[in-house]
Amino acid sequence: MQTIATPPSALLPPTWSAEHIFSLAPTLTVAKSSQTTAASTRWRELSRDDVRIWGVYPYNLQSVIQTSVNLNTFATACSCTNRGRPCSHILALMLIALDQPERFTVGPAPDWHVDAATTAKDKEDMGQADTESDRLGQMQTGMVELETWLGDMIHQGLAELPNRPKSYWQRMIDRLTDARAHEVAQQLREISTIPNSNPDWPDHLLRQIGRLYLLTQGFRHIDQLPVVNRADLLAAVGWTPPLNPADRVADRWVVLGSSIRPMARQQLQQTWLFGCNSERFALHEQIIRHTDPVQFLLPGGATFATTLTFSHSAHPLHARLPLPTMITIDTPDLDKLGSSITEAHRRYRNAVSVNPWLRRFPMLLSQITPTLQFEQWEVHGNDGARLPLPPDFGMGWHLLAFSGGRPLTLIGEWDGTHLHPLTVYTADDWIDLRTLRAIR
Repeated sequence: MQTIATPPSALLPPTWSAEHIFSLAPTLTVAKSSQTTAASTRWRELSRDDVRIWGVYPYNLQSVIQTSVNLNTFATACSCTNRGRPCSHILALMLIALDQPERFTVGPAPDWHVDAATTAKDKEDMGQADTESDRLGQMQTGMVELETWLGDMIHQGLAELPNRPKSYWQRMIDRLTDARAHEVAQQLREISTIPNSNPDWPDHLLRQIGRLYLLTQGFRHIDQLPVVNRADLLAAVGWTPPLNPADRVADRWVVLGSSIRPMARQQLQQTWLFGCNSERFALHEQIIRHTDPVQFLLPGGATFATTLTFSHSAHPLHARLPLPTMITIDTPDLDKLGSSITEAHRRYRNAVSVNPWLRRFPMLLSQITPTLQFEQWEVHGNDGARLPLPPDFGMGWHLLAFSGGRPLTLIGEWDGTHLHPLTVYTADDWIDLRTLRAIR
């Protein structure tokens, strides 16, 4: 993999755009703030060498914020205390490098600079300091309480749910978070928005409750499950399954898209990757802590050559990406790598038949056309198949505009009921829908 050149006229590769940078923002507020920070004249010591850029931004009269980015590995560091990562200072520094490279002077890295290319630390899974039995005990206790809570909900009837206060749901969500069952807490958070969301909400709610109940029953018998099924059950609750050293895949991987989910006082970034040769999907997870000295960016459309190690699973998706790695923005022709809706759904059925706790399944769909049917947005394939988008999907007309009347390539997560779009790929552009905040 060639390193990224940094001639005086450009610091970021020509394939980069402001949209690539904004798509990395954890929130819309951070994206907007980065524009203001980039335009500020308060920056000091904007400098660079062959592979890094860095700068100093005054915080107040007594202190400053020190920010740096490695342009080979896209490892970043910032001394600010903002919890969202990447923060506005990191994004602002990249925006300056993109639009105003002349503001950087060439010089040696300062003493405070964190050499992000050599100080990468393999982030520990949350709770690794605890013993496995302690954490498993916490999860089992939380799942027993969830089973009781679900039983009470059904006993009392669904008709009262639209009148329930937010605290009714939040108490159970907090309890699951305390029990380290983060994925289940997120799932319940999404379920809490279903009552009265549409005329068919009771049917949709019952399906989601059924999935949660299946999880609670799995935990009742977790000690009797085979290794792969046990790993899948733990992953469904929020515990990254152990790695399988026998399942290692060397390939050129492309970043399809990512989402950021709250997890206790931290954030969990989940990024979908696709192997150009192996045609395997991989889910890479990073716990984002503002106290970590280095964070690594994985922008949509980026590619890198490395070996991923997959986790134990009946249908392996979770994988460990060795960081740092050399990254370029050199997106392959995803339209040729994508599949039809029929083929993608066949793969989903095969996956869920061996892993019934699978909640999200990646789909790389080619030759897709968005359509509006009876106030419901759908995507149609050239094979005649279709998939519904979420009822609260707010960018249907934008998708139609992106297509320009022609089929496009769409990356999304299928939850068994709706396709949640993440990224759109056309002949002219790569569009990360998180940049547009497409799903409210």
